[in-house]
Amino acid sequence: MLASGTRIEGDLFIDCTGFRSLLLGEALGVAFEDWGHWIRTNRAVAVQSTSEGPSQPYTSAIAHEAGWRWRIPLQHRDGNGFVFASDFMSDDEAHARLLAEIEGEPIVDPWLVRFKTGTRAKAWHKNCVALGLAGGFIEPLESTSIHLMMAAVTRLIEDFPFHGVDDALVSYFNGKSRQEFENIRDFIILHYHITERDDSAFWRQCRTMDIPDSLKERLALWQENGRAYQLSHELFRIDSWAMVLLGQRRFPRGYHHLAEMMPEQRLRDELDRMRREIADLAAGMPSHPDFLRSYCPAEAPR
Repeated sequence: MLASGTRIEGDLFIDCTGFRSLLLGEALGVAFEDWGHWIRTNRAVAVQSTSEGPSQPYTSAIAHEAGWRWRIPLQHRDGNGFVFASDFMSDDEAHARLLAEIEGEPIVDPWLVRFKTGTRAKAWHKNCVALGLAGGFIEPLESTSIHLMMAAVTRLIEDFPFHGVDDALVSYFNGKSRQEFENIRDFIILHYHITERDDSAFWRQCRTMDIPDSLKERLALWQENGRAYQLSHELFRIDSWAMVLLGQRRFPRGYHHLAEMMPEQRLRDELDRMRREIADLAAGMPSHPDFLRSYCPAEAPR
């Protein structure tokens, strides 16, 4: 029922109403599972700024005492943001810190975004499927929102109820959705939990908090024999898990003995060959600004 009194009927409704989740959450009462006790950041201040110097070909994610900040270099401006936990930093302090730490001049006034990390108990209930923020959100450290939306669209195409909604199909869809959300959740928690940083209350809390059993299992497998794994629909692959763990100096006590199938000298020779090939390829590539000018040049906005 619309405010005008119009009644709209349909076989299947897609909830794309963002954080409000007007159909799945409000109308159908599907509960939101708040994961804020594991991922404490819940706000971000964002601003666009002028570019200073040649742009880098990557996004920077830089930790601070109550969260992290981002810098995304574009052709004619930078995107900047300051993600923080409101229990450990005020909105005003985050606003001031962002403006103090950006490299260019702000183009617009900074804006505040409030969010909760978590998921709806069901992504599909009755004849309503939530896509995007209406179904859940995981804090922006790995920029997963677009992926989660597209993955949900793909699942809906695969599991579309051509013959009507049935319980088995809904349960199957919801199981895949939850697994994907929980896998990404665990990967984000990993960044915070295995830190060595203890110079603020925020990081001390992250280091000592209890974590999901699924992440405990992954860490135990890694700790014993360097075992990292990925599930069939998992976004973050073995390399992603290994790089975060090794980058935080979480080294395993043992290793998987398949590594011994290749003699050590041959392994060293193979790694040397790979290193040379990568260096040669990189040496012949254009700079990032040159590549952008040849591939997708854009006029400076007014």
